[in-house]
Amino acid sequence: MLTLTELLKNPIFAQAKVVAGEKGLNQTIEWSHIIDVPEVVEMASGLRQLIITTGQGLPHEPEAQAQFIADLAKAGLAGMVISVGGKFFQQIPEAFIAAANRWNFPIITIPRQVRFLDITRIIHEQIISHQYALLKQSDHIHQTLTHIVLEGGGMQELAEALARLVNRAVTIEDLELNVLAYAGHGEIDRARQESIEAGGTPEVIRQFVQQQGILDRLQQSLRPAFVPAWPEHGMTKERIVAPIVVERKVYGYMWLIAGDEPLNELDTMAIERAAIVAALLMLKETAVQQTEARLQADVLSQLLSEHPHSPALADKAERLGLNLNQPHRVMLLRPPAGILPSLRLANKLRPVMQRIAERAILQPLGPNLVLVFPAAVNPHELAHNLLKTLPDLKIGIGSIAPALSDLARSYRQAEEALEIGVALNNHASIFNFEELGFLHWLYHLPPHARIGNRYAERIQFLATEERAARAQLLHTLEVFLDCGGNAAETARVLNIHRNTLTYRLRQIETSCGVSLNDPETRLNLQIAIKAYRLEKGGEGETPA
Repeated sequence: MLTLTELLKNPIFAQAKVVAGEKGLNQTIEWSHIIDVPEVVEMASGLRQLIITTGQGLPHEPEAQAQFIADLAKAGLAGMVISVGGKFFQQIPEAFIAAANRWNFPIITIPRQVRFLDITRIIHEQIISHQYALLKQSDHIHQTLTHIVLEGGGMQELAEALARLVNRAVTIEDLELNVLAYAGHGEIDRARQESIEAGGTPEVIRQFVQQQGILDRLQQSLRPAFVPAWPEHGMTKERIVAPIVVERKVYGYMWLIAGDEPLNELDTMAIERAAIVAALLMLKETAVQQTEARLQADVLSQLLSEHPHSPALADKAERLGLNLNQPHRVMLLRPPAGILPSLRLANKLRPVMQRIAERAILQPLGPNLVLVFPAAVNPHELAHNLLKTLPDLKIGIGSIAPALSDLARSYRQAEEALEIGVALNNHASIFNFEELGFLHWLYHLPPHARIGNRYAERIQFLATEERAARAQLLHTLEVFLDCGGNAAETARVLNIHRNTLTYRLRQIETSCGVSLNDPETRLNLQIAIKAYRLEKGGEGETPA
């Protein structure tokens, strides 16, 4: 945009003088208005206009003059050019100058022989020329970015193209401020560098953006917003952020970061157009994801059936990149409480999965996400990487299915491993069927087989005792047995004194009529506790 500083370089202002408000010379001018009546504010407000006047009709009293300047500044006007040496003003009153300096409102004087018509013509020509150049640049940006969609490009290509066009760093983020794409150009500040390295905006910056109401304004206006620098937390550069809007709903954000040059009007126009293209890409990606999700769900349903063979299955699997002639394995992922096993969650985990198991299926099914992946992939490496994205996941792993007909068995094994891990209130996150050992037998032990087992009856006695001390005794016994009868380790895990542990163990021996020094007794009690946990689904545990 045209600024007063740029305008004053024109030869017509060769004899002009800035008599007040010099700090406001970098303000932009959107238009000019010749006015010689007192109602300047009413007639010129609404645009950042430059007022041109002979001074006729302006206030004469110092107090009124000061208020007049304040009103012009509050109305957002760019400044005022006053003709001097004529009938109305020989020099500018001190009240005007003092108020203009206080409000950083530029007052410029010109000799009376300078024609107002020439000034307005030059201003309007420059503004129109500037707007035309902006529109040409904007049209070029729009065509370049739209071409990305037509050529099948994605978010990364969009970020790189926009960065080249405006010579600034660009970041595209989802609704949770996780980085989807980044393109560098010029310097970036520490806050943005941390976002790129972490794959998302740092928590302190999220809080700042939330406290400033920036995201709320974007949700309401659906237009780009300016974000000031925040040096205390590494945001040393200004930003423009634009919402990515689909059907008047915000699905993500696009950021431009000021480099060596201040942000300008072209940046705002460019990011608006880029956000529209990003919305088109999101619509396209959503449609592709929905189509692929339906295909994955269909293939998964057939793979997990008892008779997975069908003429069309191999073709569908091939479209998903699966080679059904190779052995596979099933993994079940159970999200933490409050998070549904949705396609959205699957899409969040999919990039992590694809870095290790590129050819795989990940679909919600019941309370879990089902992951079918090649047997050559290390299941524990895959599970640990998924836990980095969602730490509270519970994961069950089935054994390798050499043939397609064995995949349903791998699924049932993964389900069993997961159910056992959850039922035992195990603090672990990964449960492998191949490592279950005797727990697999206990899981399938029918209830009638436990009737008359003296160890099961003693555990039931401790579990059903109403007094809190007895409930603590069951938990103490379980930890003691899980620690291999190591009293020092048990006391550490329970965070109790060694004497307290000794007292509880004696109570257990007395209540149950057993000796915990006997290895066979300890083994039977441990198995009975696990059987009880599996039967009750982990209910009844009381912390020490």
